Amino acid sequence: MRRTCAMLLLAAVVMLLVSVLVRTGAAEDIPPLAVLTPRPYEWTNNTTCTISGVTAPNATLKVTVDELTGAKLSRSYDVRADSDGRFAVPVEICVGFNLVTVNATDVLGRSSVAKVEVRCDNIPPHIIINRPPASPYYTNLTNYTIMLTQTCDCQYIVFIGGVEVRMTGVAQRTVDLVEGENRFEVRVRDQVWNELVLWVVIFSDTTPPVLEPDWSVGEEEVTNHALLRFGGNVTGATRISVTLNGLVHPGIIVAGDPNASRRWYCDLDLGPADGAWETTVRAADALGNMAEGTVRIVLDMTPPVIILQYISATLVPRVQINGTAEAGIDSILVDGQDYAVVDGQFSVVQPLRHGWNTVIFQAVDEAENHATARARVFYSQRRPLLALQAPETLGGDGVRIRGSTDGYILNVSVGTRVFPVVNGTFDAIVNLTKGENGLDVRVVDPAGAMSNARVEVRNGTPGAVMPALAITMGLVALLISLVAILSRQRWRRAGSP
Repeated sequence: MRRTCAMLLLAAVVMLLVSVLVRTGAAEDIPPLAVLTPRPYEWTNNTTCTISGVTAPNATLKVTVDELTGAKLSRSYDVRADSDGRFAVPVEICVGFNLVTVNATDVLGRSSVAKVEVRCDNIPPHIIINRPPASPYYTNLTNYTIMLTQTCDCQYIVFIGGVEVRMTGVAQRTVDLVEGENRFEVRVRDQVWNELVLWVVIFSDTTPPVLEPDWSVGEEEVTNHALLRFGGNVTGATRISVTLNGLVHPGIIVAGDPNASRRWYCDLDLGPADGAWETTVRAADALGNMAEGTVRIVLDMTPPVIILQYISATLVPRVQINGTAEAGIDSILVDGQDYAVVDGQFSVVQPLRHGWNTVIFQAVDEAENHATARARVFYSQRRPLLALQAPETLGGDGVRIRGSTDGYILNVSVGTRVFPVVNGTFDAIVNLTKGENGLDVRVVDPAGAMSNARVEVRNGTPGAVMPALAITMGLVALLISLVAILSRQRWRRAGSP
């Protein structure tokens, strides 16, 4: 609107000037001439320009365009004014400075000259987008500052995202971002309306990766392995790390589509001793969005402790075995059957067979450490066996007593002495007193059941040792008698006539 008013005002001034020129021209014998467009030193972005103005009616005009820059070419155009003296001729101008010369000759042959300089600039503005450094640009921010700088000392009008921004060598605007793609038009206009239009594309992604560990977040991960492969699944992450005891261990994400669920793992050395550590797993995508989970890792390589309380021998065909187990043991396995552990206590009633019974208790703690405890209980259903062989008298005052019994009997008592039982047999040698000896042979099992037998043995002195001595002495006496008889016979022979 302002430009239109200025043009009308200029036209009025020119018409007034023309009327003055017409009046004075008559006196001076030159035709009137006024160039209305373009204005002196006017800038345009079009290499085609219309030269218009007023002169004497039906005058002939020669319009010459001389390039003041560039190739410095010259172009001429001929045109005739209408009956009102108006004229308009399109001409070609070059980029840069142009001098337009108009020569008007009226019907009487009188001439007038007018000159006007026209400047052409059709080169679009040139700017550098400093931020973002590339388009499209990816960020995890919800707002972003777009920044431009100009490369020349020109007057630019800048619009970023439809909002005019003041350009003082640098122009910037902070824009809000929505999740996903954001497109912003950057429009730069110079003083002759040459325009540069660029697009800035920013993708905003504030969604963190999806971390799916193999444990429940916030709970404990108990293990008995000093070398632990820690892992799980992750979606949308490009890197993963595990922080254990203040040290950051890089994890490995199995190759595949980053937008799909992929396995990850991290090998941790927890040893050499038992312990517990707060451990944090962090998964991050390329933009820095992060998801994390925390778990307490407990290394427990110590087997659980089972303490049993029971009687080791009984005459009853069943036994009650009580016990205690450390915290974390929920059940005890006995002969394939689970028994509950309540507040660390358990009780088992176990049937028995005759002889030694071994009852095995098995427990597994949360770290999968295994523990075994054994209860050995002897049940006596009957008296132990006792079979004796005939006693064997020995030279002197000794006697050998042999026999057999049950394999679980460890020793046998013969009289006042105790002898070992080996694989159910025994061999005992005892001394005798003179005369008749009564020996008690006794075996007792671990439950106190007893079997005994009595062996009557007569000591051979004088019944055994003394007869041998008497026989020896009789033989000696017989030899002496024989020697005496032989001696008398020899004497008689010597003394006979």
